[in-house]
Formats: sequence, C-alpha cells, structure tokens
Amino acid sequence: MVSFVTQRGLDAAAIAILIKHGCVVGLYETYSEVVFPDGTVQEEIWPRVGGDIYELRLPDGYVCIAQYVRYYGQYVIFYKPES
Repeated sequence: MVSFVTQRGLDAAAIAILIKHGCVVGLYETYSEVVFPDGTVQEEIWPRVGGDIYELRLPDGYVCIAQYVRYYGQYVIFYKPES
C-alpha cells in the first residue's frame, strides 16, 4: 500500500480525479492523506533537489508525482487534469 500525507484542503478537482482512479482521500483538520490502490508502482525520481520525488503509476495507467517538501514536512501531489 502506498500512502502520502499531504497539505490540507486538497482541491476538489484533485480529489475527484484521485477517487476516480481508485484512491482513498482522507481529509483532516491539519492535513490530508491519500492512499493509493493496491498495485500502484512507486518509483523514485533522481536527482533529488529539495526532497524525495516519486512517480506513481496506478493500476489503471494513470500517473502522478509526489514530492516531499521539507519545509512543510508533507508531500505535494502533482496530477494531470482530465478533460
């Protein structure tokens, strides 16, 4: 299981896309947690500049990026909008 603690107040469009692709999004007072579906492949991207960076390939083929931001102590999830 792959999961990341992210900034609180994820964008509604981001939540909808992540849920559509099988993720579970937990919204809490000071943070959010994204749990990716079983079968998600997590690959570290090099070089690392400000923190860990991972490419996440979900079982349905959707790809997003998770980058750790040391200043906040949390991950930021980068995703491709869908039309």
